[in-house]
Amino acid sequence: MSLDAAFLQDILDGPDDDAPRLIYADWLDDQGQAERAEFIRVQCEIAKLSEGPRRRDLERREQALWSAHGWRWLAPFRPLCVDPFAASQVQFPRFRRGFLEVLSLTWKEAAPHLPELLSRAPLRELAFHEVPGAVEQLAREPRATWLTMLELPHARLGNEGTRTLCAARHLTRLTELNLSVNDLGNEGARYLAEASHMNRLTHLDLSDNVIDDAGVMALSSAPHLGRLHHLDLTRNSFGPAGAEALIRSASLSGLANLDLSWTGLDDDSARLLARSPRLERLTHLYLGHTDLTDAGVVALARSRHARNLKALHLTGLGLTNKSVEAIIRSPYLAGLEDLELTAYEIDEEAQKRLGDHFDGSVVSFDSD
Repeated sequence: MSLDAAFLQDILDGPDDDAPRLIYADWLDDQGQAERAEFIRVQCEIAKLSEGPRRRDLERREQALWSAHGWRWLAPFRPLCVDPFAASQVQFPRFRRGFLEVLSLTWKEAAPHLPELLSRAPLRELAFHEVPGAVEQLAREPRATWLTMLELPHARLGNEGTRTLCAARHLTRLTELNLSVNDLGNEGARYLAEASHMNRLTHLDLSDNVIDDAGVMALSSAPHLGRLHHLDLTRNSFGPAGAEALIRSASLSGLANLDLSWTGLDDDSARLLARSPRLERLTHLYLGHTDLTDAGVVALARSRHARNLKALHLTGLGLTNKSVEAIIRSPYLAGLEDLELTAYEIDEEAQKRLGDHFDGSVVSFDSD
């Protein structure tokens, strides 16, 4: 093994540790690669700093180095992740602490190259967009254990693909998982509910997956999902029973961002949420295109538990002036920074009053 490969192996074996990266930077200096060495040091220091003059200076230097040399540092990865017959580029690459850590793969033939990619870079965040075989490769690749974010939208996983993914017990460091538009169904939801090794998840996107009440109930009872603070269940087929399971869930009590748009949530669900102390943790709540009416919105507006909401989306509900008045009168919704409604049943005077009540940039109306 060459010295270069040995240094890289040390970095791959401990991707959270800066020491192997900085040792490698010293060696690169000795090899006449001063710009690459400086880039590693600059990014390692940036990662430790909060906002301020020193960070801004380093970020300017980082950008200058990347503009001059980034194309060369990306070159070894290009054959592994882009179509050689297309004029495409490495998609959304991001170097952190001097090395490629974030990558989006769209090339259909990229999956077989995943082991080599993971042997060349300490990748932490991967997105696959309609890449066949990606899940099977991930399940077989032990280096995927270092991944903290995984996106697999439109991957046609179905039940079997979800089972394969959830059986990959080395995927223990994932904090963000996007499985949107994969036809998971209730069985796929149950596989996730049983994947106890995925106990670090904080963000979970299961939008548009044909999950009904039974699937939501399974997720709501999964103890290992207790760290979730962002859950997207948009465009699933569950109704009030599933919504009640979410609201009453002991496991999901830490949710701060909840998207239930295009589901069967109704006024009773909203009343239950309005009475629940769980609402106090929510800062972002999306309820557009559900079965909610003025009655449910009034219940939420009157709830003292709603006082921490920053974003509330209520589009596509056919709400009237009654909802507008309830929102204006509510002392608990005064902190809203993002309020969306549909204007169809709300007259212009009420729209103006609501806009005047909040800062002009807070309220938006669509004409759905």
